[in-house]
Amino acid sequence: MVWFIYAIIAIFTASLINILRRVLIKDGDPISYSIVIQLSGALLALLFATWKGFEMPPIREYPLNFALVGILYAISTLFSFKALKLIEVFQAVIIFSFGTVVAIISSVVFLKEALTIQRLIGTLLIIISIFLVTKLKNFSVNRGNLYALVAAVCGGLATVNDTYLLRFSEAVSYTAIGFLLPGILLLLFYPRSAKKFNSFLKPKVAINMFFLTLTWVISAIAFYTAIEKGALASQISPIMQSGIILTMLLAVIFLKERDNLPIKIAAGLMTIMGVMMIK
Repeated sequence: MVWFIYAIIAIFTASLINILRRVLIKDGDPISYSIVIQLSGALLALLFATWKGFEMPPIREYPLNFALVGILYAISTLFSFKALKLIEVFQAVIIFSFGTVVAIISSVVFLKEALTIQRLIGTLLIIISIFLVTKLKNFSVNRGNLYALVAAVCGGLATVNDTYLLRFSEAVSYTAIGFLLPGILLLLFYPRSAKKFNSFLKPKVAINMFFLTLTWVISAIAFYTAIEKGALASQISPIMQSGIILTMLLAVIFLKERDNLPIKIAAGLMTIMGVMMIK
């Protein structure tokens, strides 16, 4: 089960991304950050793909699906940055997890994937563990939560679309296109954001952005390779949500956020059980 190893890599790197994005976006513009991340990620992924042997994904054969790649990831990236600017990481990631439900339902409907009882139970364990950690009773309806919800829905649909296209595409080359299309689309819709790109040339900002982009590209390549190696959309999406627990643990270690630690540990164990059942 080689794909599971790639999924684990994607989980760890995605957890770092959640922390880094929250730190960087505090005083930044979500639109310009989204564009720069997508375009710089495309360049970095293209370098990896060229080193490996770039294979052009079948854009002409599946124009609608690749249009969805650009649209869904443009919206998901932009609105996730908007959400992280307005609400705390734990609030954002729990709402992002709703994308799992969207991905599972969509994969059953559009990809005819089988939803076994074991996978369903595993998914429910992960979702319950997330609920334990994040105290949903404290949530309120606001712009940040709505932005996160939009990002979650688009992300879940994008995962199903990726699963279909990776039947005909090489993962690393697909990653480059997967970053490029949303970046171009966002730049076309928000051309004035290009005026703010100079701020990314400052040494400290440039270093932080490079580290974030590199982590994001590695995470995307690992995620797409897991799908290429056989992971189903109904498997990979809920497994990725276990990274929420890792994000919480990283916050405990590095940010000293140790409130409700017993609940977090219990949720972590429950998540591990859920992941093992899904795989």
